[in-house]
Amino acid sequence: MNLIWLGGAGAICLQAIVFFIRDGHFALSSVLFITMFGILGIAESLPPSRQRVTFSLRILGIAMAVIVILLSMVGLFGGPNLLF
Repeated sequence: MNLIWLGGAGAICLQAIVFFIRDGHFALSSVLFITMFGILGIAESLPPSRQRVTFSLRILGIAMAVIVILLSMVGLFGGPNLLF
């Protein structure tokens, strides 16, 4: 499972690099998604004896996902578009 999360982080990282080369800047959403997928990949790769750290990393990843969703909703409802 950790390879799926880390692979997702790598794919979004490559996409962000392509957009940076093409447009000259990173989108905040790409940076948040890379960080979120990376954190969840690290959480999945920890051994069972590190349950507390795994739980904390998962909560952090979910919190980042909620932040991305909330910022997207602000942009959709007419507010400033903070992610793109």
